[in-house]
Formats: sequence, C-alpha cells, structure tokens
Amino acid sequence: MNFSVPKKSLFNNNVDTVLAIENRLWRDDSLSEAEKNNVRKQVAHVLDKHPWHKDEEQLHHNIVQTIQQIKRRNNIIITKADKGNVTVIMDRSDYNKKISTMLFTFPYKIIKKDPTLSYENSIKSTISHLYNSNKISLDLLKYLKPFNSKCPHFYGCPKSHKKDFPLRPIVDF
Repeated sequence: MNFSVPKKSLFNNNVDTVLAIENRLWRDDSLSEAEKNNVRKQVAHVLDKHPWHKDEEQLHHNIVQTIQQIKRRNNIIITKADKGNVTVIMDRSDYNKKISTMLFTFPYKIIKKDPTLSYENSIKSTISHLYNSNKISLDLLKYLKPFNSKCPHFYGCPKSHKKDFPLRPIVDF
C-alpha cells in the first residue's frame, strides 16, 4: 500500500484519503473482502483518533512520532517508490523474496570474497605508474587516487504503478 504525507492542507484531506483508499481497495483483487474491511476499519480508527484540531506544529510532531513508530517495526520496510514522490511501506518478507528472486534470476553471480580492495589497489598501482612515467602531475595523482572504497550496495525500489509492485534493481556506488 502506498503512503505519503500530504504537503498542504492536512485538515481537509479526510474525504480524499478515504476515496483514494476505497479506489485502491476496489481495484485490488489480491485481498479478500475480510481483509479489505480490516483495512477500512484501521483507516477509520486512524481518522477518528487523528488530532485534526491541533496546530500545524503539533501535527508535524505527531506525524514524525508516528513515522518513527512505524520505522521501529522489524516486519516492514519503508522506501521510496521507483516513480513519483511516493513512500512505500512493504512487508519485509515480500521485499526479501523479490530481492532474492532478482539476485538468482538476473545475470549476477556469487563470489567468495569482496574484490573492492583488489580493484582499489590495481587503480592505485596504475595511477602511480602514470605518475612515475611523468604522464600525470602530483595534483592529478592525489585527485585520482581512491581511498576508503566500499562494496556497492544493492537494493530495489518498488514500482508502485505496476501490478504486484515489482522491484527496480539499484546498485548504489
């Protein structure tokens, strides 16, 4: 399910929120009627308990507290969607299954050790050789010399606009 804190007019979005959730539930064939009714009940509870009458600073404080409580849960993942300015809350087990499927079906292979340090040393050796051959200056040597290299981080951004929310693979250097 997509979740995003609206940027303007927090006070009058109850109807829009309910309509958006109902629209999503109506289109979702993967949930049973009992599950859909449970979602409706939880949304109604949140809307009933939400302090709409408080000033914006207090509202911001309450939103931050709510987000922090959600982040402390270990069974969910909060991440940015692939497209749009949307935050997605996913079940951690679903996310891990999708990542595992990507890693084992895409052209990735398992290696025994992290090659990052050997690549860094190879680059340092090549740059030193260029410096010793007077091909580059000392300033350029210092600029090009890598340090504190780390292994790339692999993760996936959910495609919230597609059915079953597939992940877009991201390799963050």
